[in-house]
Amino acid sequence: MSTWNPTTLTQLAAADEVQVAAAYAEGYGSPVTIWDVCVDGELYIRAYTGDKSRWYRAARELGAGRLTAGDLSVDVTFDPDVDPRLDADIDAAYHAKYDPSPSVPAMVGDAAHAHQLRVVPV
Repeated sequence: MSTWNPTTLTQLAAADEVQVAAAYAEGYGSPVTIWDVCVDGELYIRAYTGDKSRWYRAARELGAGRLTAGDLSVDVTFDPDVDPRLDADIDAAYHAKYDPSPSVPAMVGDAAHAHQLRVVPV
């Protein structure tokens, strides 16, 4: 398992938004702007619309993609097996980073927990 370069992780975690592009057989899909959070040195993302998100379905099925923030672009894998004991910490990270946005409630709680991925550098 790869670990994050600390500078890369800091840059991704500090970005207000990142672009995720899931990998398909024919290449990367169109980038979609999402939120990300860092908890205990790991990066997590959640799908705002759950299984309706094409990028999320592809990320779960194929397990690979690319994350971009500014001029930084990183090939990654997506791990859907997030330890449920981290759910509250990930929720807290979303609150800390994105409150008072009215979108935060959709990004925390049981529905969000069902549509989260740990992002791992390749």
